[in-house]
Amino acid sequence: MLEVKNKFRIFLIIIALTILLAIPRFNHYVAPDSTHYVELAAYFDDSLAREELRPPFVYRILVPYLASLGPTSLLDLNFAIINTGFTIAAFIVFYFYLQKLLDDRTQFNFGLLLLIVAFPTINYASGVMTDAAGFFFFVLATYLFLIKRFFLFTAVLTIGVMAREAILVLLLAVVVYQVSTYLRGAIEKRRPWLFLSLVPPILIYLSIRLYFSDLPSFFWSPSWRQLIFTVSRPVAWTTFLLTLVPPLFFISIAYKQQLVPTAEIRSKWSFHTKSLLLSLTIAAIFLNIYSITSAALSGRFVWPFYVVLVPMAAAYFRDDGSPIFSMTARIANKIFGNPSMI
Repeated sequence: MLEVKNKFRIFLIIIALTILLAIPRFNHYVAPDSTHYVELAAYFDDSLAREELRPPFVYRILVPYLASLGPTSLLDLNFAIINTGFTIAAFIVFYFYLQKLLDDRTQFNFGLLLLIVAFPTINYASGVMTDAAGFFFFVLATYLFLIKRFFLFTAVLTIGVMAREAILVLLLAVVVYQVSTYLRGAIEKRRPWLFLSLVPPILIYLSIRLYFSDLPSFFWSPSWRQLIFTVSRPVAWTTFLLTLVPPLFFISIAYKQQLVPTAEIRSKWSFHTKSLLLSLTIAAIFLNIYSITSAALSGRFVWPFYVVLVPMAAAYFRDDGSPIFSMTARIANKIFGNPSMI
């Protein structure tokens, strides 16, 4: 009973913190893209003509469709409510994800704090976009892969592609994971049938494009012109750095001071876990390079890869007596207490 109460208490804290941080920018239009998502919801609500829709935003059907169903008569408000719910759900899944990766109470608490009290929660959790849903499916799919529920991983990936097609980058992670097992020669760990997980999400993505094939087709194509435009926007750099720098800061400081030897961290994680984190890192680099050269520079494309950045920052974290680490540890432990499963 005590374990259930402790877990329930942490979940309530996650919900409260998320809502508290989401309120200041609740129901805001994150980018010009937001208008196109509301239009798609209006189409599903039978209040907008099909020819008014604009690719590639029409390919992200899940959240606009849910927004068209309610719970209020205001479509953009529905987006905010639904996205806040997806963010809370993602953080709760992340709770179990961190539980599998960390066995130290303070590290666990710090990881949760770093995840929740972050720029993406403030700027994206309750925005009129699709990123919060994409983040949820990304986290859930990663967690399922970590615990080797590969069928469910494929199912979640297939649903998630209806929220954001960027989740297909996890297919690259699967390929890299498979290659790493072959290079290591770990025959017992090879799972060639995992390549089948690539098929359903790709089919769903192609089906959505086929459904909207009467509209002008659109692909994000890398170009020097787009790259120059993207990197010349100060606001884009701001969101990118505000999302990326905090976890990197804790990793770099701890690594520089050798608070935790890298070998010690590696020894705690199985080959499967290390291969997954490596694969996700490569996929993250690819996605952000692709987005910068073809679409946008934004913290929105960094947020999904908190599945790597947050556990790494937490694994390196130590309450070593230095002011910043000690203060952060006290805050994290004060908020989340002593999770019973650690």
